[in-house]
Amino acid sequence: ADRGGPSRPPLVLPQHRRVARQGSSRFPLVSALVLLALAAGLGLFLALGGDTRTFTGAAPRTSEAPSPSPAAVPAGWEVYEDDAGWSIATPAGFAPEAYRDSDTALRDEDRRFTLRVWSYDSGTVDERLDAATTGARSLGGYAQVARRDDVDFRGFETAEEQFTWSEGTELQVLDRVFSADGRVFRLYWQTNAAAFDGSVAEFEQIAATFDPSPGG
Repeated sequence: ADRGGPSRPPLVLPQHRRVARQGSSRFPLVSALVLLALAAGLGLFLALGGDTRTFTGAAPRTSEAPSPSPAAVPAGWEVYEDDAGWSIATPAGFAPEAYRDSDTALRDEDRRFTLRVWSYDSGTVDERLDAATTGARSLGGYAQVARRDDVDFRGFETAEEQFTWSEGTELQVLDRVFSADGRVFRLYWQTNAAAFDGSVAEFEQIAATFDPSPGG
């Protein structure tokens, strides 16, 4: 019976379902375009030395035994303490400077000796060295000299790579990664290739003073 009120319009559910399907069909295309853009950005970031890997491995914990004590600082050397909670000593002439995503870089400009230090709260020694090697391969003229996964360094789990690359002058690098006090650290030592062999003893002296938790 007509009660005097307006009649209700019919439902149009089929049309609504078609719109929903059209919207969902566009979603894979939009997603693909976004993924392509991200991939392009990732390639550029890796070429610049960035570290984009996701590290699922936890940094080793060493609560059972404290880290070996660092070596005494030689006379005339300078101790650098970083905000990331570690310290290291170098001969006079090294000055700190910022370098990309590293905690810091210490450089002797006169001799062109460079030490860069990273600290990580996640990942394993192997994962971090693998990522460092991947980044190094983007350097001009990269050539691996050697990789060692069983380095004897102060009782720490340690692995390292040596490689050369060219920046107008041939350079040589010792890239050492190790775990200490629940974190992973990376010491990157770079010199002119002609001076590298004679510099390794100095690097080992510097590395011996590294303290992963000064005052801890």
